[in-house]
Amino acid sequence: MHLISRMIMTVTTVLLLGMILLSPTPSRGLGLSTTATPTPSADLDPERLAFPLLPPTDEQIKEAKACDLTDRPKALPRNFTPETACDWAMLAVDFANRAQEGAEVLPAAREALIKAISMNAAFSQALPLLAGYFGKVTVVEAPAFLQQPITSIMVQHSFGGLGSKLEYNYTITEADTSTPVIKGTFAIDDGKETPITSRIDGKLVQALATALTDLMPIRARLLLQPCWDDYPDWKVSLTFKDGTTLDLETNRSNILFHGGPWQVVINDQRYMQFSPAFLEAALEITKALKLPLGETAAMGCGGVPNTLEVAYPDSASD
Repeated sequence: MHLISRMIMTVTTVLLLGMILLSPTPSRGLGLSTTATPTPSADLDPERLAFPLLPPTDEQIKEAKACDLTDRPKALPRNFTPETACDWAMLAVDFANRAQEGAEVLPAAREALIKAISMNAAFSQALPLLAGYFGKVTVVEAPAFLQQPITSIMVQHSFGGLGSKLEYNYTITEADTSTPVIKGTFAIDDGKETPITSRIDGKLVQALATALTDLMPIRARLLLQPCWDDYPDWKVSLTFKDGTTLDLETNRSNILFHGGPWQVVINDQRYMQFSPAFLEAALEITKALKLPLGETAAMGCGGVPNTLEVAYPDSASD
């Protein structure tokens, strides 16, 4: 099947994440009674968190790694009152495990997730929370400095596998006008470069900035590649009106079908996006430019490595 026809399905459902992150029975509870789910306190503020989140300390990372979110030795009591970040994360995971497929995230579940991450941002990389909430809840607002026009972008994308291979490189300048200027080429299989001739609405470019929500601080550059015969890679550079430049990448990760999660460095701090929002915005531009996406011939996926260990290794380096 051509991947363009699968774009909406694979991105908006966040795709492979729920299928490949956890055990074959991710819907199991954490020992709670099905009629006695604890609820967060009434005074919890459910609003989105402001960027930037504080990077987790060594002790917080240890806390997140030690918190068992998949199997609890004891059932939680009916009057369970979460106190620690681990408690809140455990409650959020249980809500996610109980949720029906496609159902909206309950306010209490959203509150539990936001409370866990606000207390300890390392929990944003816990596999059960990624599986339950990635792309379903906006946790962190986009950086305030992005509330200005994007003037130009540069995009590099490639895809390899047993099926088609492709590559495209293009720039869009004058992106803050009604007539953005597109220059670039794409090539499929034989490597012959074809000029990009389509035109787009500048609003699609501006949407890249508003899509940069949910940036979670991490220590190491992520490479999460649990799937085979699906090798997308992206590099996108955004230039803003004041001259600020952001360089985003997927680093060959393919947890998201078309590439991701996305990463960016801001003020010497690396972030991972807890959402497919930037990918969705990039694919809208891809579709408007009538560019192809890669085709897979025999794709499959195995288990994802422990994302907490990848994001916060004992010795982080780029």
